[in-house]
Amino acid sequence: MMRPQVVEQISSGMKILFYILSLMIPLVGFIIGIIYYSKEDPESKHVGKMCIILAVVGILATVGLVAVLYMMVLGFGGDDGMQIPAAALSRNTVTNGVKFTFVSVSSSSLYWADVTIILTDGLDFVSWSPYATDLDSGFDSELLFPAESMYTINVTCAIHDLAGNGLVNGGDYFTLTTNGGPTFSSGTEYTVTLVYDPTGSSMTSSSFTG
Repeated sequence: MMRPQVVEQISSGMKILFYILSLMIPLVGFIIGIIYYSKEDPESKHVGKMCIILAVVGILATVGLVAVLYMMVLGFGGDDGMQIPAAALSRNTVTNGVKFTFVSVSSSSLYWADVTIILTDGLDFVSWSPYATDLDSGFDSELLFPAESMYTINVTCAIHDLAGNGLVNGGDYFTLTTNGGPTFSSGTEYTVTLVYDPTGSSMTSSSFTG
């Protein structure tokens, strides 16, 4: 006569351990799940099935956490370094050009090196990207760029850092002027945009005519 097959009982503590391992280390969960699911008795199959399910849940939870962290790194978290500074400009006409003065800046640690000034007339554009070291002399500093050609005019940009600290502060200003030949046209709308380089986003913009 054949003896009845002895079914190995899985203790509650062992089941809990298997389930925790499956959730925390999905690869281990898959291995345990396959081993126990391949056995004949219903209890082993149930434990194996639960391990495989918890392993899948663990993978999905890890993917979700990575997605949340990625979104936070892109600027949806609380890291002030990834926030886009805001700026307000006032505009005044000067000889052969326009003066733009910073009325306010939302960040006290905005460096000129993180700012690009873009001027466009709708058909062409020019840009200027200063270095902070060009404006950190410790006193009123001026950075004068060479003239840039935009369509039919040559435009010069001059930046004034009143504190000479390399930072964009309220009261600092820049001027856009034309050198000889055609000047800004009264029939053309020009737009100045300040771009925050770390994110490539616009901080502010202002339009004017000649």
